[in-house]
Amino acid sequence: MRIILLLLSCFLYAALTAQNLKSGGVLKPVQANMDIRHYTVALEVDPAAKTIKGYTEIELRLLKPSNELLFDLWHGLTITKIWVNGKEQSYIHNEQDLVSMTLAQPLPAGKQLVKIAYGGTPAVSSRPPWVGGFQWETDRNSNPWVSITCQEKVQRFIFPVKTIPVMNPMKELI
Repeated sequence: MRIILLLLSCFLYAALTAQNLKSGGVLKPVQANMDIRHYTVALEVDPAAKTIKGYTEIELRLLKPSNELLFDLWHGLTITKIWVNGKEQSYIHNEQDLVSMTLAQPLPAGKQLVKIAYGGTPAVSSRPPWVGGFQWETDRNSNPWVSITCQEKVQRFIFPVKTIPVMNPMKELI
């Protein structure tokens, strides 16, 4: 009987939400021009200090020439350098978690490589796994146990990303 009720409730939930799933909201035009192909995230994690330090390489294709690039990275992390195709680049990292670059010369359409070095004390999840961020714990032998939750648009708390607005129908249930 329990199995039947469980299956029925799963079926009912799927039927009610299947047509309401929405993702891929409206991107900022600068981000819509970027087709992200690959992220390489290399971080040193210091459990004692509860900090991270490292870089993210972003391989992307520009759909058309542009002298602007825009990523999302939580403003609580500090950027130390940005390179675009191997050349150091100036940037603005604002309180709205946006990292913007205006290049002197437009980049051509096609492959580009952006490397962003950053570090600091990452956001801590207030309610894992429902709220994203780091969890700094220890096991029963007092060894560090670090985990990350990436629900919704929380990736920007860990590495620079192109964020696509997403509507999460599960939010009301949590």
